Amino acid sequence: MAAPRPARPVPAPPSAPSPGLPAASSPAADDQLVLPPMPPGTRPPTFVDRVDVNAATADELTVLPGLTPTGVARAVDLRELGGPFTDVDEFFTAAGVDPAGQPRLRGLLACHPPHRPYDRSAPYVPETRILDV
Repeated sequence: MAAPRPARPVPAPPSAPSPGLPAASSPAADDQLVLPPMPPGTRPPTFVDRVDVNAATADELTVLPGLTPTGVARAVDLRELGGPFTDVDEFFTAAGVDPAGQPRLRGLLACHPPHRPYDRSAPYVPETRILDV
């Protein structure tokens, strides 16, 4: 049986700043950030502002409040068959969203035009002049 290893000593944090680095200062009471209280049942804001109805998958749309999996599947099928939606109202019609739930979803959804694929049959015409070197 092997002998137990001795525990390594844990180094103490440095009490003085190393040379070349500024000393950290403790913030005064006036410098502290105070956030307003959030109403119960709300979540803090996230980095994602809106979900694009022309780019989102069915799984991404299903998690939104007021959208059923059946309605989302129908809307995604219509988007794949008929092309992208022109506005959020067209998505609401395709997904069968109740008119009472539309204002709540309107702030969560966006409708951006899709990127055009590159047309290889069209000749390349540069916008600027190419100089021979």
